[in-house]
Amino acid sequence: MSHQSPVQSSPVFLSKGLFLFCITFIFLGVGSRMVVIGMSHYFNQSAENAALNGVLDFSEDTNIYPDTTISHFRLFTYTPLHALLIGSLIKPLKQFSLLTRVYGVRLSSFFLLLLIYYLIWQFHLKPHSLSFSVMILAIALSFSEFGNYALSARNDFLALFFEILASVFFISWIKKQTYSWLIIFAVTCVLTFLTRQNTVGMVLAGGGYLLLTQRFREFIVLSIIYCSCLIGGLFLIDHFYPHFFDHAFKAHTIFWRPFYWTELS
Repeated sequence: MSHQSPVQSSPVFLSKGLFLFCITFIFLGVGSRMVVIGMSHYFNQSAENAALNGVLDFSEDTNIYPDTTISHFRLFTYTPLHALLIGSLIKPLKQFSLLTRVYGVRLSSFFLLLLIYYLIWQFHLKPHSLSFSVMILAIALSFSEFGNYALSARNDFLALFFEILASVFFISWIKKQTYSWLIIFAVTCVLTFLTRQNTVGMVLAGGGYLLLTQRFREFIVLSIIYCSCLIGGLFLIDHFYPHFFDHAFKAHTIFWRPFYWTELS
C-alpha cells in the first residue's frame, strides 16, 4: 500500500495560507486598531478637557485624530493590499520614499510569513529545532519597529524588546503546549502594542500558526486574551498616566502627517 503524504500540494497550501493569514490579520491586526479607533472618542474627550483646562495645547503638531475619515484611512493602511494600492496611487508625491520604507517592509513581511509557514508545513520543522526558532525570530524582526520606522521614537526600543521577547515566549508555548505560556505570549504582545500603537507582528504570527494547524480553540483563547488585555491596558494607562495618549497620539500625528487627505489634495 502506497504511503500518502499528509503534506498538501504547494498551490493548495499557499491559497489556504493566504486566506488564513488574511483572516488572522483582520481579527488580530485590524481588530486591535479598531479597538483603539473605537475608543478614540473617549481619549479625545479627556484630551479636549485637558485643552480646556490649559494643560494641552492643540497646535498643529498636537492635533489628535483630526476627524474620523483620517482615522479610518489609517485603519485601512494596515492591510497589505490597501498598502500596495495606496503606495502606487501616491507614487508621484515627495513622500514616496517614506511610503516605500513603510509599506515595502510590510509587504515583504507578509510574503515572508507565508513562506515561513510553508516551510514549516512542508519540511515538518520541530518546535525545538534551531531552524524553527530562527524563523519565528525572523517573523518578529520583519514586523518590528526597527524594520518599519528606523527607531524614530524613544519607545520603539521598548517595542522591539517586547516583540523579540514575545518570539521567545511563542517558542516556549509551542514546546510546552500549555495555556499558561499562551497567556504569557498574549500579554507580551499587548505590551508590544501599547509601547507603540501599531506593532502586531508576533500576535499575527501566533494566530496564523494556530489557524494553519487547525487549533481553533487556542486561536479563540488567544484572541480573547489579547483583546481583553488590550482594552484593559488602554484604560489602566489612561487612568494612571492621563497624558500618555496625548503624547503618543502627538507622535502618531506627526508620523502620519504625509498621509493626511488635506496634504494629498
